Parts: sequence; structure tokens; C-alpha cells
Amino acid sequence: MSSLNNPGELNFTALIASLPKESDRSTRFVADSLAISNPGGVEQPISGKIQVGVWAGTKVNYGDLVRFSGKPEAPPENESFSYQDYLARKGIHSLIGFPRLEVLSSGHGDPVLATLYRFRLEGYEVLNSILPQPQAALLSGILLGLDQDLPDGLVLAFQETGTAHIIAISGFNIAIVSAFFFWLFRFLVTRWKTFFSRSWQFSFIRCWWGRNRR
Repeated sequence: MSSLNNPGELNFTALIASLPKESDRSTRFVADSLAISNPGGVEQPISGKIQVGVWAGTKVNYGDLVRFSGKPEAPPENESFSYQDYLARKGIHSLIGFPRLEVLSSGHGDPVLATLYRFRLEGYEVLNSILPQPQAALLSGILLGLDQDLPDGLVLAFQETGTAHIIAISGFNIAIVSAFFFWLFRFLVTRWKTFFSRSWQFSFIRCWWGRNRR
């Protein structure tokens, strides 16, 4: 996707592949591109991730199929921090800021991941209701990976001390794995209970039938 940076305005059709992160000014999300075209051109398939920033308050959700137009640009970098390298590790090489965006349809994401994202937002709301700032923001960043409320000074302090990984490697990843195993074990236990329940019922019926035949 880096080859598309700075060629002028392009039209994209894409799926929102991440939970949108809101701030005072904007909402950011990762778009997984499906098709691209020049203005007035024919669409052609394409694959790659783009980080998109839209105006705050724009109603977008994980799994939405969207169409937007904008100029893809390379992520910035400076002497103290390379945002380009940071995003590249996530497979993102292009940014588009404040494009014209249209939501075409919804519900195209993975249903399990969509459920986990809803759980994530509910956890975020709970933390903000029981803790003051910036404690709630810090705990949301560590546990849920939602760092949009962290003060700039605190983010810079994490970067300067080399401890930004505390937030970057969020506990939400652990929560996803935990939720998967919880679902798996619950499924297995349910099937196991069902098996023994049916076996017991079958044995009881067979025993009752045998007695009554005598």
C-alpha cells in the first residue's frame, strides 16, 4: 500500500477492521481495502490496510463496509519517534485524514470479534464511571488498549522511558485469548454434561423397559 502514497485523491471501498478510537477532534480506525479507483475510473481489487481519521462524531463501527475518498500519505516520523515504523509493524503504511466517507452497510466483521469489541467498550464505560482521570485512562490503556484519553504528557513520558509497550501490548489481547478458552471450555463442558445426561436417561429408560417386560 505504500506505493499509493501521495498520488492524488483516490476512491476506496473497504471494511472497517478495527474498533474505532474516538478523541476530541477525530475518530480513527483501520480500513482493510477491497477496491480502489481514480475519480471517475473503474474499480480494481486491492489488498492492504489504511489508517483513516474522520471527524469526531462520525458514526462508524467495526465491520462496516465504507466508501471514502482521500489522498493516502506516508505516516510521519521524527528523531524521537517513528510513527511510520510503529504502524508498519501492524501492516499499515498509509494514512488518510478526514476523507469524504459513506457507510454502505454494516455487520460484515467477525461475529466473535464484534462481541469482544462490545465487551471492550462496556469495560471502558465501567472504568470511566468508577475511576477519575487520568487513572481511568491509564487503566483503560493497559487493560483494554483504549489509550485515546491518555494525556499527551503521559504518552510522551512512556515513550521517553521506553515503557510504551505497557500500553501497546494491551491486556485486551489477553482478554481475547481468555474469552476464547472460556467459550471453548464452556462448550466442551456443556457437551460433556449433555452426553452424560442423555446416557443416564437412556440407561434409565432401558432399565425401566426391561423391568416392565418381565
